Amino acid sequence: MAYSIPRYYYWIGLLLAGLSHTIASATPATVELQPVTVPTVVVLNGRVEVVNEATLSAQVSARVKAILFDVNDTVPPNTLVVILDDAELNAQMQKAQSALQVAQTDKARAEAEYRRYRALKNKKFVTTETLKQYQSRRDIARASVLAAQAQMTEIRQKLTYTQVKAPYGGIVTARHIEVGETAQVGQPLLSGFDLSALRIQAHIPHTLVAALKQAGYITVQDDQGTWHKITALTIFPQADPTTHTVAVRGLLDQTALQPLPGSTLRLAIPTGEQQVLRVPTSSLVERGDLQAVYVQQGEQIVLRQVVAGERTPDGIQIIAGVQAGEQILIDGPGYQR
Repeated sequence: MAYSIPRYYYWIGLLLAGLSHTIASATPATVELQPVTVPTVVVLNGRVEVVNEATLSAQVSARVKAILFDVNDTVPPNTLVVILDDAELNAQMQKAQSALQVAQTDKARAEAEYRRYRALKNKKFVTTETLKQYQSRRDIARASVLAAQAQMTEIRQKLTYTQVKAPYGGIVTARHIEVGETAQVGQPLLSGFDLSALRIQAHIPHTLVAALKQAGYITVQDDQGTWHKITALTIFPQADPTTHTVAVRGLLDQTALQPLPGSTLRLAIPTGEQQVLRVPTSSLVERGDLQAVYVQQGEQIVLRQVVAGERTPDGIQIIAGVQAGEQILIDGPGYQR
């Protein structure tokens, strides 16, 4: 019996040591809060616009022969979209060609007469005044040929206007005329825009212009809440005298952002820097309206209410409730007391 008592306590000691090791190994993982430097921003709304937007108009007066695309159709670059009747212009071209032939014939005859009288003048058979008369006829004939050629060039150019082509690829947004109607010069035919090039425009307070120029970028938030950096900016050189705001444009990256023209996106203008406390996203415990984190205080772990701020891929900013240097449980919702 004297031997069994120490042996019994020996095994009890081993059991307690094992339990102590198990409890120590089950201690929740924590992270020490350290201030991080983040930019301060002013968040505004901006409107998405297309860079290339156009309304094709008639450049000659002619009847609409065919409209090859309609609203919401995708049009490749330099594609024929509207055909105007060219019968009248073709008739004008035939008249111009006939006039050119007559002018060339008159010019050839005037050139020949001038050469003949110039030879006679060299032999002193005609006077200088007579030679000048034939020289004037030659010059008039030359001018008539040039005028006829210019008229043909003009008509030829107008004929190209009967084949209305898209200046760039895009989508048709409006149709302003129907087949059979007579289009007058300057009358709209089709409207469209190119979705491959978009920009965002906002009107910012003039007091933010200096900070924006120093930063050289803005960030734009997509529909999923992700922020994208935009560096291709245009800052207008004057402020609106009524609103005291300045227009700012930024080219959007189509590979990352695919908003609809006319929609509104949030944009942030950097104004400086500040230090904040940020916890891992997995640390935050949310129960209804309650936001809290588990804080380790010595050997105790307590649930403390906090005020959460901006959420980023790097974590959640905590506005109030914790201090730098405190130990925060990484897996807050998974902690079991």
